[in-house]
Amino acid sequence: MSRLGATYHQLREFDKAIKDYENSRVILEPLLADEPAPILFETYHGLAHSYHDNATELTAGRQSTADAVAAEQLSKAEEYYKKAAVYQQKIKSDNPLLTVVSLKNLAQLYLDIGRFDDAEQNLKAVVDVYKTVEYYPGAGLEDALKELAEFYRNRSRSEDAARTYNELIDLYENNANFYHLEPQRIRELADNYSELGQIYIAMK
Repeated sequence: MSRLGATYHQLREFDKAIKDYENSRVILEPLLADEPAPILFETYHGLAHSYHDNATELTAGRQSTADAVAAEQLSKAEEYYKKAAVYQQKIKSDNPLLTVVSLKNLAQLYLDIGRFDDAEQNLKAVVDVYKTVEYYPGAGLEDALKELAEFYRNRSRSEDAARTYNELIDLYENNANFYHLEPQRIRELADNYSELGQIYIAMK
């Protein structure tokens, strides 16, 4: 049933996806209470996405009473994103990276519904996770900082954006292989400098 829910989600038949995911969840939760397994995480994760995507489609379609239904669906999406994050830790609690996907999904959900403080907290949590697990700062931390910097820029929080872009640029330039970076990495660094320049212009 969980796999069927995933199939309906890919087909964008969200009501059917939610029904099958919910049926699966009711069976799996008591069975896997003491023996965590990926299938229940996938069910929580799929439910969250199905509720989230369904709410987005309802709002875009401007259906009658869509706002009330969409708000309820977004609340359900938040509930299951959080359950997925908690359950990930049960599956393998010694790997903090398992929570990153759920944190990112929660951040996007909060952006969609205008809860910007909550979105910021989740974006910062992703950065903190990568700082904890990456011995050498890598692509995970760079991407997380980039998302946080763009969040600040889009919210017109120029000082926070400038600080975050500077931290991101430092990661590139402090890399032991800085003088041997691939062309794509050089372009990324140039783009970051360009964004930082635009922010300084905005700050006069």
